[in-house]
Parts: sequence; C-alpha cells; structure tokens
Amino acid sequence: MAITVGTDGYISIAEAVAYADSVGASFDGVVADQEAALRRATRWVDATYRIRFSGYKTAKRTQSLEWPRTDAEDANGEEIPVDEIPVEIKDATAEAAIRELAKPGVLAPDVVPGEQKVLTQVGEISWTSLASGGADAQRPVVSVIDGILAPLIGGKTNRLLRS
Repeated sequence: MAITVGTDGYISIAEAVAYADSVGASFDGVVADQEAALRRATRWVDATYRIRFSGYKTAKRTQSLEWPRTDAEDANGEEIPVDEIPVEIKDATAEAAIRELAKPGVLAPDVVPGEQKVLTQVGEISWTSLASGGADAQRPVVSVIDGILAPLIGGKTNRLLRS
C-alpha cells in the first residue's frame, strides 16, 4: 500500500532518496520496505518529539500525525503556517527512515530492563544487572535528528522559559 504523505508519513520515497543522496547516504531498496521504513520513522519522530513541539494538531484528534500544527512557532518565535510540514520534520523523518531501512526496529527496540547487564569485572568475569533508568534509559539518542529538529523544539514554551 503506497505511503500517503500527510496521512501515514511525512515524506515520499522520492523525497527520502533525494535527502539520502544529499547527505551521502542510501535509501535504496524494495518499495514495500522503503514505505515501511518511512511509516516507522514518522511514528518514531512523532512519539519521540511530540511533547516538545509548540502549538497543537490543526485537525485535533482526527489528524493522525503531529504536523501540520496550529499556533506553532520555531525556537526563534517565527510562526509556522498551519498547512506546513516543516522541512526539519521532513529531514528528521528521512534520517530516521535511513536507519530504519538499514535495520528495521533500530529506533524503537523492545527492551526488558531487567535483562540488561553490564560487565563490572574482567578477571573471573562478572556481570551486574541494570534495572535503573528503565526502558527510557535504553532508547536510542540520534544526535543528528536532535540537531535537525532543534529549531522546532520549544517555540513559545522555550521563549517563556527564557524570559
């Protein structure tokens, strides 16, 4: 089933390929795999960053994705049009999709914190369970995506906190 930009994804396969080419990466593969990667990437961007976006979904609960948004501003206080999916969202989705196509599930792994272990001794090998931090401590941090989305994070909220 073809991806529908604005309904189940932020970008098309062609946009993802063009972005990947521009940064020296690859988004080549079977169309169904590319579409699945784009859907997972879109869901991950929304789930990871939604609480830090300013404004609210333009079509409220009937809207499946977080963008477009009403009353959204970038970190400089510039208004984002209500019908716009910002280029930062599209680029972040492309970055996430590149990773998801290469290794499906890499951005949202299933984690059982009680099963996480760390080597704490080398002589006569010893392991220690990691239970602190929970699953949130095991989520991947993708610095390049954080950087791409930095101009969108906060908006009005950040300006209020800085005042």
